[in-house]
Amino acid sequence: MSRGGTTHFQPGDVIQQHFILRKRLGTGGFGDIFQATSTLKRKPIEVALKVDVYEPTDNWLGKEVQTLSVVGGKPHFPKFIHSGIDGHYFFYAMELLGPNLYEIRKKQRTRTFSIQTTVNVVIQLLEAVQTLHNCGFIHRDIKPMNVVIGGPSKAMHDLYLIDYGLCIPVLSREQYQETLYEESNIIGTFHYCSPTTHHRRECGRRDDIISLLYMAVEMRLGKLPWAGVTDMKELRKVKDSYCSEILMEGLPPEFAEIFMDVLGLQATTAPDYARYLKLLKQVQKRLSFNNRTPFDWEISQPRASIPYKSPIKATKSDPVQ
Repeated sequence: MSRGGTTHFQPGDVIQQHFILRKRLGTGGFGDIFQATSTLKRKPIEVALKVDVYEPTDNWLGKEVQTLSVVGGKPHFPKFIHSGIDGHYFFYAMELLGPNLYEIRKKQRTRTFSIQTTVNVVIQLLEAVQTLHNCGFIHRDIKPMNVVIGGPSKAMHDLYLIDYGLCIPVLSREQYQETLYEESNIIGTFHYCSPTTHHRRECGRRDDIISLLYMAVEMRLGKLPWAGVTDMKELRKVKDSYCSEILMEGLPPEFAEIFMDVLGLQATTAPDYARYLKLLKQVQKRLSFNNRTPFDWEISQPRASIPYKSPIKATKSDPVQ
């Protein structure tokens, strides 16, 4: 089977003689992912292995490998181990990491993260997004399910950005074309994708950061304002109706400042990553924590809440350039 289904592989199967499938970790739009044992080297190691039907003209996993071969092993990205074809299937292996942020947040008593954890997650992911962009790629599917913590041999404090099947090259102003997509061809996960996507335009670097800021709202408050909205036109209207201050209410005011700046960027303009990181570190300093402050999942007792409420009661949405 192809996308939308599962492959025929089961735990216990062996791929290309060197990868013994141990446990199915998930099934998604781009095939199956397993925990597997790699015997490529003298000492066996545990890896994460993705496999899907091989289609030369539509090889999504091959696109992931192209991206991972460039960013793999850099901070906030897993190491690339191997890829190949086994019969009618394409696969690739990368280092085994831990659970994703969606799973972790759902296990929290309040189903939210503290201000400290939210800020530190955004700092690490902004660094990851900057690295990805500097390597020439736009992710287009930033969401909690695509962010994982370190695995058995890694620190639980380190975050990793995964799943690169929707990545596209960063385009220059000369390369960019104002192409409108069909409504049915909208790319990404609807609740996290930026207004640009809903308006059927090609994404730029700014749009990855908008998705990251949507994540921040959900991590801190437990849900996005448009949770439960399934109609695409209605979802677009709801997102368009929120200005920076109202959407980021409940987060430190620096988040609204970042959001407003990003919304004002042109599609091909590089975000000011250094400024955004400086603003987030400003929050750390004001609230007396730092990058090594334990995440909520690293401590047994939940932190006391630090409420934020914007004094600004704006109702008009900020424009998207």
